[in-house]
Amino acid sequence: MRLSNLKVIGISLGGGAAAGIIGGLVYAWLADKIVYHGIGTALFIIGILALGVGLTGAAEPAEGWSSKRASGRRSMASRIVSEEAVEITSMALAVWALMVGIPLIALSMLAFWAAA
Repeated sequence: MRLSNLKVIGISLGGGAAAGIIGGLVYAWLADKIVYHGIGTALFIIGILALGVGLTGAAEPAEGWSSKRASGRRSMASRIVSEEAVEITSMALAVWALMVGIPLIALSMLAFWAAA
């Protein structure tokens, strides 16, 4: 299965939205905020994380980010993903990041709009 498969993107988007809604409800309850503010904040954070991690992973060289002291060091996300059965390429990771991160950020803006 490819990472840019619609099923994978749909599951990622649904999971991110569910985590954002649940996390936002908890945040709104703990911080005594409007529910839509909490949901918007959580969706925004998850969307930015998905976009950032996906695009950073897409830009990471196959041998990992290296320095003179630590040759071939790979990020934790790259090591975890390399053990999965999903076929991952830089292009697929970039598509996944854009197709999951941007809609979550858009949903957060919709939640902020509903709070106004």
